[in-house]
Amino acid sequence: MINSLPILVASENEDFRSFLRSQLEKNGFFHIFEAETSSQVEEFLNVQKEKSFTLLHHTLMNRSIVDNLYERKEFIIIAPKDNDDLTIWSAQLGVKHFMSFPFSSTRLMDKMNEILH
Repeated sequence: MINSLPILVASENEDFRSFLRSQLEKNGFFHIFEAETSSQVEEFLNVQKEKSFTLLHHTLMNRSIVDNLYERKEFIIIAPKDNDDLTIWSAQLGVKHFMSFPFSSTRLMDKMNEILH
């Protein structure tokens, strides 16, 4: 069942994490974790060996996290439009794993479903 999939919501910004959590909960997800630092993201990814999904704000990206996520394939990196670093990362990892904000709840769910199926 997709709604029981563990999901990590990672951002330094508490309001952004709350927004993502509320969108996920509104769509029936309930196994949601939060991280506000890169080290917390790395810890989650190292501990969570089963399938999970990660929503990562671009400010928490580092090579170790990106390499780990690329192996897993179930992630979305979120950044503002017109971000040069995002353009480079998306070329390396594949456009489907990137999303610019602002975005709607529907667009977020569509993007997650595209990646998970």
